[in-house]
Order: sequence, then C-alpha cells, then structure tokens
Amino acid sequence: TLDVTVETSTSATFASAVTTALTFATVTTSETSEFKDSAVSVNRYNRVKYVTTGESSAYTLVVTFGHYR
Repeated sequence: TLDVTVETSTSATFASAVTTALTFATVTTSETSEFKDSAVSVNRYNRVKYVTTGESSAYTLVVTFGHYR
C-alpha cells in the first residue's frame, strides 16, 4: 500500500508547528488519481510524506501543490 500526506509548517526544518494539510486515500494495486482542497491554512513551508508497506511496494507518485492567494 501507499499512504501520502502533505504537511505544512512555519519552520523550514519542520521542528515545530507541523500540521497535516492533506491526506490522500490509500493506494493498493491500481492506478489512481485524486484532487484535494485543504481545509487548513497552509504555511510557507510544505512537504510530501509517503509510506509504503508490503512485499511489492514499488510505486511511482507525483504530487503537485498550488497555493491560491
């Protein structure tokens, strides 16, 4: 499986004030795409985190992130 989240922070090192802005649906074996709007205010610094589990956990992923002002 593949689990993807986008986190936001006021710190470039993500040492404090880290908030999960987006959580995507867990991916298993099929191709998928998903569009999300964040319900939280995003900060200056953002990062994508992903976790893979299972014997055959080879995934290719693309995350694009835009900020509307």
